[in-house]
Amino acid sequence: MATLSFDRRSWPSFLALLRFHAQSQGLWDQINPDAPIVDTPSNYLATPPTLDSVVSEENKRRLADYEASYSLWEEAQDRERGPSPEAPTLATSRDKALKDRFEELRKDYPAKAAHLAYQTKAFASLNKWIEAHVDRPLLIAAMQIAGNSEGSQSTRTLVKTLRDLVAPTAESIQSTIRDDYRRVLRRARSTGIKPIEWLGRFQEAYLNALAYQIHDVLEESYASREFLYAVGTLFQQTWARNQIEELTRNDALGNPQTMRLNDYIRWFGALISDERSEDQFGTYATLNGRGRNEPSEGKECPCGSNPYHRWGPERCLFVEYALNKRINEDFSRGTFRPPSEERINDILKRLEEPKWASLHEKLGGGSGKSTYPGTLKSG
Repeated sequence: MATLSFDRRSWPSFLALLRFHAQSQGLWDQINPDAPIVDTPSNYLATPPTLDSVVSEENKRRLADYEASYSLWEEAQDRERGPSPEAPTLATSRDKALKDRFEELRKDYPAKAAHLAYQTKAFASLNKWIEAHVDRPLLIAAMQIAGNSEGSQSTRTLVKTLRDLVAPTAESIQSTIRDDYRRVLRRARSTGIKPIEWLGRFQEAYLNALAYQIHDVLEESYASREFLYAVGTLFQQTWARNQIEELTRNDALGNPQTMRLNDYIRWFGALISDERSEDQFGTYATLNGRGRNEPSEGKECPCGSNPYHRWGPERCLFVEYALNKRINEDFSRGTFRPPSEERINDILKRLEEPKWASLHEKLGGGSGKSTYPGTLKSG
């Protein structure tokens, strides 16, 4: 649970959560601490309207207009003055326009009263949320200050006071958000953190960076590469490298990028969604988890992986696909993306080497002779 404290770095996350909760209840415009104060007439009556109250409000309006006109007349130069404004005629309950106005208010009152009741309940809920997410000493200090400000302890006044106490400047917030984002990317290069734990931290940092328009995440290709470089360091090396190759190829050939950073995040999340995926260290390019007990050193493979992957070439989906143009979907867990024709041809060319003859035969090459550069076997 995110908590606002005297640590200024806690403000951006708290404000983002507060905005979400307030917007979901239709209250953000009324509590936004950075919005100018706008005096708006109350459209939601706390008590049912009466004809007398309508008449009284109309007379107050007429008298206010008269006093303003009279003040302007008094301040004018003698030679510019015309006749003095006439005092207004006070309205009465016999005024038809006011009777019609009263009828409109009376008909609208049930809906307005219901809205007022909803807002009262919504503000109570939001205030309880704020109380639960702000450290006690800070909350007490803010409430004491807000109580002496504008004569009110309204939610908006309280939020403004919290902002004034702990919020850094806009430039400082952006710098902090960017530093946090880059720190999470670097954390992927360290041992001792599980992929699922790192992904949760990355998503939080990424969403904050998006909210504050940090340049590092606005340029899709750049942000995607950084994400893939990070996850490829320890977590999903082969998968990340293949995606980077595809990004590079598309950039070089002027092809549109079909994947966005959000797509890579979801895909990576699927790869590490359970302990088996993490344990196998390569679900993307292993067969049915048979790499689980492989030793840590890498294995040379016709797929051209560099550095070598730690499972044997007989378990490489790329080699199987190059030879047979198909793979066992049960083995791939639905995460396999076929390599490009260029890479398929490179794999088949390597399989021509004598050292891969037995592998070729085992995975579907029959006599051990490669079909490259002719038609690929259908299996």
